[in-house]
Amino acid sequence: MQKKYKVLVGFLFFFMSSMGSAANNTTMTQADKFGTPIPSEKFKFLGPAIFYNYFDFKFDSTEGSNFNRFNGHSNLYGLTGNSIYLGYGGIIAGLGVYRVETSFDSEQRLSPQFLTTVKQTVKNNTLYGHIGKPLSKNFYVDATAGYGQNKVTALNDINPGTTSALSGSANYKGYNWFGSLAGYYTKPWQRFIFKGNAIVLYNKLHYNTYAIKYTTPVTVNALTNKSIWVSENAEVHYRLNKAVTPYLTAGLSQVPHVSSNRASLTTPVVGGLPQLNAQKSGYRVGGGVRIAHKEVLLTLQYKYYDAGHVYRSNQGGATLSYFIA
Repeated sequence: MQKKYKVLVGFLFFFMSSMGSAANNTTMTQADKFGTPIPSEKFKFLGPAIFYNYFDFKFDSTEGSNFNRFNGHSNLYGLTGNSIYLGYGGIIAGLGVYRVETSFDSEQRLSPQFLTTVKQTVKNNTLYGHIGKPLSKNFYVDATAGYGQNKVTALNDINPGTTSALSGSANYKGYNWFGSLAGYYTKPWQRFIFKGNAIVLYNKLHYNTYAIKYTTPVTVNALTNKSIWVSENAEVHYRLNKAVTPYLTAGLSQVPHVSSNRASLTTPVVGGLPQLNAQKSGYRVGGGVRIAHKEVLLTLQYKYYDAGHVYRSNQGGATLSYFIA
């Protein structure tokens, strides 16, 4: 069994799907912004928003006496101006920042090596932007790019609980950048609103060379990891009234490409998307509710993610938007 690597893009599909839907909502009136498209010249407004997402995750991969297991959680906080109308052919742009704080515990053994346990925290600060254009009253395309800086603190124990136990610590930094292309489709029908999207995401993660401070320090070479993800999602909304719209959602994810300059890691790097450990296709199901009051829109959502019954995650989030006409 090889140890796989993990990247700090965990919430990206969860986040970009929500962001794209929010941008697509700019084609809707203030009084009826939940599913009735209108001509593009009528959505000249800025939609600032604050958002929070929480993820817990659990991974367990075992082959014979070898195993790699971890569990933890991530918190994401962000601010965005998500719907700035540029006035050129209906083009919409957005710019935002977010911070992700991830903590996890892991244990792993690769024979003939000793058992290793790790307590790790990852702090990520990212600036991102997107630009999109409605191609019709129902279809919207969007391109997104972002750059983030990562700071990692790790406490390592080798063969813990024995007379030969060895403890060490490490602090190191890195960066990641990503780009995506997405298409969003919206179709209202009576009180229902049908939405779908497809997203292709490219992510590059790099960590600098660092040392684990054991009695005799151990140098860990720099890591560069590249991956491509594909996601398809569908949502069904039902308008109870102008203020409340609950919805159900489901989606699939695939990993067509992953590459790294290191085939295995002595110290795992875990971010918000540790399902790269599985390198398997996954599915997600969930739901939420959108609550509107005048110019304010609150979106609450929950999703469950499963990749090959090896990696599982619960993902919850809240976004508060204010529409300025």
